[in-house]
Amino acid sequence: MTDWNFDNDRRRHFRVEEQVSVDYQIVTDCQVPIDEMFPPSLEFNLLGDLRNLDDEAETQLRRIAEDDKSVAMCLRLINKKIDRIAQALVQPKEGKTFTDITLSEGGISFISEQPLPEAATLALRLQLYPEGSGLISYARVIYSQQQSDQRFRCGCEFIDIDDRNRHLIARHLMESQARARRSQRQQQQSSK
Repeated sequence: MTDWNFDNDRRRHFRVEEQVSVDYQIVTDCQVPIDEMFPPSLEFNLLGDLRNLDDEAETQLRRIAEDDKSVAMCLRLINKKIDRIAQALVQPKEGKTFTDITLSEGGISFISEQPLPEAATLALRLQLYPEGSGLISYARVIYSQQQSDQRFRCGCEFIDIDDRNRHLIARHLMESQARARRSQRQQQQSSK
């Protein structure tokens, strides 16, 4: 187990604060396939499959762009249309609860209704918005601090997160940062 320090972690990883759908459960056996720990979700699987297909298609799109930029542009536009349709299908339903989180490539902190035992292993399933991407990973509880409203801020570090999920988090962080910059520019322009 690594020695975790809040300040050192903040320096190592860019992070975003947002609201997402979080499911978690304490596990004692990490040998059980993590996909089997949560009820199946058509939406979660659809967006994961689409992201995987995007990753696979990107190399081919680059090759096509070398030969014919207009064909590559058309294929990218079709891909965007499919993404928008998928996002519309998986938009949060009424009654779905969201949790305030802070997410980085190294871990996550979130609000919980009860304290989580330090060093406990969690199976986590996150649905990130607005793109709707989902990730499933194991995480180790680093801290569980009571907040003033009888809820707990729990900080966890990801355990053996695979490259696909690490890439998904990195992409989500970059997209969130780009959205924040665009929003800030729009606010500055509208205030002039």
